[in-house]
Amino acid sequence: MKSSILAFTLLATVALIAGAALVPAPAAPAPATAAAATTFQVDPVHSTGIFRIHHNGAGMFYGRFNNVTGTIAYDAANPATLAFDVAIEVESVDTGSERLDGHLKSPDFFNAAEFAQMTFKSTEASAVDDDTYKVTGDLTIHGVTKSITTDVDLTGMREGRRGAVIGFETVFTVDRTEFGMAYGIDRGALGKDVRLIVALEAGAANPAASD
Repeated sequence: MKSSILAFTLLATVALIAGAALVPAPAAPAPATAAAATTFQVDPVHSTGIFRIHHNGAGMFYGRFNNVTGTIAYDAANPATLAFDVAIEVESVDTGSERLDGHLKSPDFFNAAEFAQMTFKSTEASAVDDDTYKVTGDLTIHGVTKSITTDVDLTGMREGRRGAVIGFETVFTVDRTEFGMAYGIDRGALGKDVRLIVALEAGAANPAASD
């Protein structure tokens, strides 16, 4: 009788172990994913592109472009997601002189009829500190594309009535001859290096906000 009880106990134990082996283990939790970067639309009213060039070997001449559009992707927790896709309309050049504006739009300079936009599309970004990012991307001017790297400053971010707004600014210098624009250099009328200042303000649309 004792041997029968012992045998039954052993069989029951084996059955329990076998049944436990057939029960699937609980699924491992899915790895946490980084929050997607917010896409901001560039506000053309509060954004601008400013240029500076040496004139006649004497003064520094400034002009601006009034129509700047595009998008900015940004996630403060993940600097590598920072991305710019910006376009500037050449027709919006503004020097305060209609005659000079017309000359800058001509084939001597930007050739607006053939190359209507200047663009910048970033390819890589990394944080330098809390407010500065090193951004690499493709700059296209006058139909020529060059890779550039520039420091970009985060000038501010706040939650507004219509959603979040953000600002960035960068200052860099290009050799305009690399973009096929050499007018005036041979006679010393204009320098070849152009300093560019691009200031952007952009907003993330909030459908719940009212006007």
